Amino acid sequence: MDYTRVLAIMLGAGIGKVFGSKMHIEALKQWRLPQWFRVFTGIIELGAAILLIIGFWNKTAAIISAAILVAVGISGVITHVRVKDSMKAIATILVIGVLSTYFTTNLSLSRVTYELRIWCIGLNRMIVHSYRKTTETINSSLNPRIKK
Repeated sequence: MDYTRVLAIMLGAGIGKVFGSKMHIEALKQWRLPQWFRVFTGIIELGAAILLIIGFWNKTAAIISAAILVAVGISGVITHVRVKDSMKAIATILVIGVLSTYFTTNLSLSRVTYELRIWCIGLNRMIVHSYRKTTETINSSLNPRIKK
């Protein structure tokens, strides 16, 4: 998934809510929320999508868009938890929220890979060091003639 797909998801969701797709109308009935809230949420999502488009040229707009999308995502998760919806619905929102935040803030995948690799190397060194200390302790207790 990339920047343009996040944009397509936000445009699709916003347009569907504003123009009243059957799926969104039924969902708000199920969640016991008023229909004006569907339109309000759709306008917020469309605004975030517009900021996302502006974010191609202006990083501040992309960051504001990411903040709006995080707020919408948190609200969506709270709504699904409140009505005891399935984990699948909650997970979908979380994945879209994380990916949209990731792409709208222009975080470089190579930078993430680099940071993850550095973290894994550090963890590996810690495990190897702990293993060596443990084996030295065991060996010295089994054979007291081994010098530390």
